[in-house]
Amino acid sequence: MTEEELKAQQEKEVKDKEMQAQAEAQAKADAGKVGKPVTQEAIDAIYKKLKETEEKLSRSEQEKVGLVTRVAALETSGKPKGTQTLRDVYSEENYPQSEEEWDDLIAQYPTYGTDLRRRFQDNVITFESAQKKSAERLREKHPDMFMKDKDGKFIFNEHGIVFNPESEKAKVFQDIANKDSRILEIADGPEMVMALMEKRLQGQEEGALKEKIEQEKDTKEKQRQADIKAGRVADGGSPAPDKKPVGDVKFNSDSERAAAERAVASGKVKDLATYCAIRDNKDVAYGRGGF
Repeated sequence: MTEEELKAQQEKEVKDKEMQAQAEAQAKADAGKVGKPVTQEAIDAIYKKLKETEEKLSRSEQEKVGLVTRVAALETSGKPKGTQTLRDVYSEENYPQSEEEWDDLIAQYPTYGTDLRRRFQDNVITFESAQKKSAERLREKHPDMFMKDKDGKFIFNEHGIVFNPESEKAKVFQDIANKDSRILEIADGPEMVMALMEKRLQGQEEGALKEKIEQEKDTKEKQRQADIKAGRVADGGSPAPDKKPVGDVKFNSDSERAAAERAVASGKVKDLATYCAIRDNKDVAYGRGGF
């Protein structure tokens, strides 16, 4: 094994360890959200997805390098001259750039030219078509991410479709894409970013919902305590009588007064007058041990 091959293998092993750690961290985070234990199966599934994405990005990078190479070859070689044949010039790293060039190549080398044209169709045209369809599916599912004209049509500029600056989705989408621009160089790149965007937004919505529920619970508990303190309801949920306290506060004995004061102190009634009103109200079953 050469020194370069050994270095490449070591870099690959380091990358695999990083992805394993990333997969384990993601699995723990996902398990924490649903309150379930982390499983090796979940870690392996996340690692597999990360591995596939890395391979796609690697292929995309190779295609990008090939494109740069082809452009450089065109700038330096120009049209074939002298003994240099068309077959020497054109290849998968340097496809013909016009229909005229394709016609010249196929005319001189029918088999080679036709085969190269087919590979160009598979590697370049098919890729561009697939990415275009991926972008269309993104627009169909999340049209509010993009700007539209008065007729409801998407607005495009020299850089492509225009994002809606007021859209939270658009902001998240751009943030994800900017962190690794290579992902948009994959055929289904737009949908891959869309999936990551949806996952992040779903997490934010779940967090906001939990916070709202906790706030509502806190508000209800504060209202319940206020009702008890004001005598509108006794501790435990027993409603206070509709009849308002009337007349003087009179007790038949000191023990009865003590019992009334305990009822007020515990929050069962608002005050001593309410106690007497309940006691004297024959339609209410209080007074005989009811307090």
